Amino acid sequence: MRVAIEHTQKTTGLFSKTTHYVVSVTVHFSEEEKHVLRKLGDAVVVEREPGSQTKPFANAEEAAILGKYLNLKVSDLIKGKTDSYSLASPAEAKDYDANLRASLQNLKNYISANTEALSGKDTFEL
Repeated sequence: MRVAIEHTQKTTGLFSKTTHYVVSVTVHFSEEEKHVLRKLGDAVVVEREPGSQTKPFANAEEAAILGKYLNLKVSDLIKGKTDSYSLASPAEAKDYDANLRASLQNLKNYISANTEALSGKDTFEL
């Protein structure tokens, strides 16, 4: 599992300039890792709120329908494409980065636990 995380800034607007702090992640998996992860399907790796460049939802129903598309899912990562998420401040970008790294570590732990089968005999005293 090879992970690349990049932080960039993007400015939008003609008159009132707004800076967005973008965190992009690309993950490359081995074929063995992909095989383990396919069992998870659309499991959510990171739950995300609308980013700084996402228009607010009109109502709760729209939030429920569209909100699921904001989350970073295993199926998105398996494709090997770069996922970018815009945030409003450097502090939010740092928090997201930390959450992303922790979630990817958990995913790696899941992969490791499911590729290494227990074998042999173990004797111990309690």
